[in-house]
Amino acid sequence: MMFSQFRQAIKNFTPSASRQIPQAFLLGQEGPLTEYYIPFDYLNPAARIVLVGITPGYQQWLHAVTAARQALLAGSSDDQALFLAKQQGAFSGAIRNNLIPLLDAVGLADWLALPSCRELFGEHQSLVHFASLFNQPVFLNGKNYNNTPSFRQSALLRHSIERGFAAEAAQLPQAVFVPLGPVATQGVALLVQQQRIDPARVLAGLPHPSGANSERIHYFLGKKSREALSRQTNPQQLDDARETLIRQVAVLPALR
Repeated sequence: MMFSQFRQAIKNFTPSASRQIPQAFLLGQEGPLTEYYIPFDYLNPAARIVLVGITPGYQQWLHAVTAARQALLAGSSDDQALFLAKQQGAFSGAIRNNLIPLLDAVGLADWLALPSCRELFGEHQSLVHFASLFNQPVFLNGKNYNNTPSFRQSALLRHSIERGFAAEAAQLPQAVFVPLGPVATQGVALLVQQQRIDPARVLAGLPHPSGANSERIHYFLGKKSREALSRQTNPQQLDDARETLIRQVAVLPALR
């Protein structure tokens, strides 16, 4: 757990208008790629579902560090600070609001016996683990990473997967993995190929919940018609993904 190395930097942190992560949090650099520490060390070993993003962005980093800092300054334990950082930082902002109806649409709330997957971010957080393919924030030229370069072409990114997501996945053998978007899906597929994740426990195909992906999200949820779609959206691909996911969720093993 890296938290102890960065505890003082977290306590000293004050937000700036530049939206830049201080160098005190830098973990590594490879050309234009940089990787920074985020207090996401908390792992929920009892999780039944693992939501897998690409990498935390600046907004998630800010929410997590702010939550951890407030907890430490209030005298909370490291474990409590890490729990709050994960709770408040993971998939925060617009992403969370888009993600919840997508999960509900394929039947995951029913499988989890919840009125909505919104409960995963509140009263029933014990059922979920929030993860990312690169669980420490990665940036390219100071901007949020978006699959350039591919992890297959970067030693820094491959090391990030091994140190973070792969290590977490090994501790969650009974959980169902839901990769969000093509990059996370490729990373989960790599671990499936290496026989480190059971393919029967992977639910791939949800549109990425980013606000920039709103057209695909709205179509997937039935809020936009085929006729209204732009040329950049493939409705058949989304229809097929939705139907496949609904079938997969319907045959998931019952919760015990």
